[in-house]
Amino acid sequence: MRSVLVLLAGLAVASPAVGQVVYVDPVAPGHPDGPRPIFDPAWSVDLLVGAPTGIRLQRTLDGTDPDHPWAAEGFVGVHAIFPAFGGGVRKTVSRAWSGWDQFVVAPGVDAFLLINPDRDVFGGAGALPFVTFDVDLVWRHEFYPGGCGEVGVKLGAGVGFGERIGVLPVVALFGGWRF
Repeated sequence: MRSVLVLLAGLAVASPAVGQVVYVDPVAPGHPDGPRPIFDPAWSVDLLVGAPTGIRLQRTLDGTDPDHPWAAEGFVGVHAIFPAFGGGVRKTVSRAWSGWDQFVVAPGVDAFLLINPDRDVFGGAGALPFVTFDVDLVWRHEFYPGGCGEVGVKLGAGVGFGERIGVLPVVALFGGWRF
């Protein structure tokens, strides 16, 4: 009788709460919410709207910590009124999991070249180096096995260097797909 009670108590502790979904996929256990594959794609493409506005392509760098990976990124579009292109690095510093969703905090630094068609802005240079420091706050939803959709906000500031130094805000909404 005692062993039956111990068994029932163990089942009660190990059982999911009412209404909780249990993912059973023996292929790759280890997800924080249960045994199912973690799909963390290496590539990402995002559309940014704000300052900057454009297309960003990211690639997770091999050999980095899988829970806090580094990524290289490239960008083409406009910042404020200037056509811009450049690239940089970003590190995932925090992930919060909930089922098929995750919230990600990823600070980064980028270097851009701003094309300056109006020579009166920033002291007359035709192309301006521009460095930004920002953080991405991202919500991702996994569509296993097809990829991850993501939406987020980018917040920070950048410094443009010409004959005069200028500071521009970095505030953009973005959405994209990880594959």
